Amino acid sequence: MAAVKTICIEALERHCSKGETGRLDFQRGALEGQIFTQNYMIVHAELAGLEGIPALFRLFDWGDADVTWNPGIYADQPSLHIDMELAGILYAEHLQERSSMEAREQERINQAFATQSLVATYESVLKHYQIRLECVESSLLPEGFNFTDPNKNSYVIGSSEECDVVLRHPSIDPLHCGLILENGSVYVWDLGSQSGIKLNNVPTAEAKLKVGDTMTLGAVDLRVRFLLKRPNVQRPATMPLPTSIAPQRQGPPPKEIPKGAITYEKVARQLQDTGKAQPFLNKLGSLFGKKDNK
Repeated sequence: MAAVKTICIEALERHCSKGETGRLDFQRGALEGQIFTQNYMIVHAELAGLEGIPALFRLFDWGDADVTWNPGIYADQPSLHIDMELAGILYAEHLQERSSMEAREQERINQAFATQSLVATYESVLKHYQIRLECVESSLLPEGFNFTDPNKNSYVIGSSEECDVVLRHPSIDPLHCGLILENGSVYVWDLGSQSGIKLNNVPTAEAKLKVGDTMTLGAVDLRVRFLLKRPNVQRPATMPLPTSIAPQRQGPPPKEIPKGAITYEKVARQLQDTGKAQPFLNKLGSLFGKKDNK
């Protein structure tokens, strides 16, 4: 667990460690938050329009709160699939990243999440967090893959060099699956691959991904994470950032996303011989204003 302990973390740990199903309600002044647990897992968190990891971290930040436990309540739209140990690890990483930021960058992050009105939309969340795709076998995707292009909401994963996320593995089809980011969620579709898709070891053709899920493509395991994003601080050209306080990047830079969005026509052309890909094409059609192919 993270070194920092709060009432929210202690209350959550108490119920989650017992495998209880229910909802924890937190109230601090005018703000109200909720965390759902089920079968020893944290399955959802909400706070002032935030959901998932951003909401969970903000609740963990609270030093005190009024806490109420409501047993037997299930989350309508689960956004998480993590246990307390993983939650602690992710939160510790989050705190470490925050502490390494310059003071004014950190102040902007804190101010952005201080009031309900500033955090009520997914777009505002993505100003401060980024979605990252990571491969358990790091050599297949050593730099990870960050979804950072605000004009791009559809992606294709496969072994083909034309894919947005390239995984060179014999169990991965050239066009294995498609991802769509919509309304703050990440959805995955099987594109007729031979080895299929599993979500937490359960075969699926279409699913909504949650933070902490393990998505298996063939023999390759992938995970989706939310990471804190460093704000871009603009400085005059005549006042360069001194080396002594320059932010230090650890490890290789993230894989760059190809420029421009995938068009419906491009994906349809690539998948024209893949009949099972039609649900993904239909979804792309709704996003790009195209009608289903007949």
